[in-house]
Amino acid sequence: MKKFIIQVVAVVATIMLLVVACVSATVSPKAPMVLPVDATPLVIQTSAGSVSIAVEIARTNNERGMGLMFRDKLPENHGMLFVFEDKDILNFWMHNTPQPLDIIFVAQDGSIATIKPGAAKSDDIISSEVPALYVLELAAGEAARLHLAKGDKILHPAIVPVSK
Repeated sequence: MKKFIIQVVAVVATIMLLVVACVSATVSPKAPMVLPVDATPLVIQTSAGSVSIAVEIARTNNERGMGLMFRDKLPENHGMLFVFEDKDILNFWMHNTPQPLDIIFVAQDGSIATIKPGAAKSDDIISSEVPALYVLELAAGEAARLHLAKGDKILHPAIVPVSK
């Protein structure tokens, strides 16, 4: 009987440790992914002139999946460029992103196709609505401050325009 009680206590203690570990894992904040800033700044040709942006480039599925999640602050003139393999209707969300963002969908030819706001920690789907191959994320308000508009050209070695 004593052996049985010891086994029951051991099982209960193990279950309690697992519950505590699971709760801790879901409650504790995750570290943001910070990619190296690319040596070549991204340049956007706007109606007000050219603007340079320091960019981190998310090229892999893991990098694109993590993006700017858990990032509290994105400085002015700094962003993340997402590079996809195939053009498609792209959908983003802001579930674990504490900072609101401007999400700029970029067509295969390097032109801005759509600019959408992304609300912090939102589960709403943000769609490109048209096929895009790249996405540039900036801090909320940057697109307006920099006078970005649909049709503006984005230049960077990671964006390879396809001639028509």
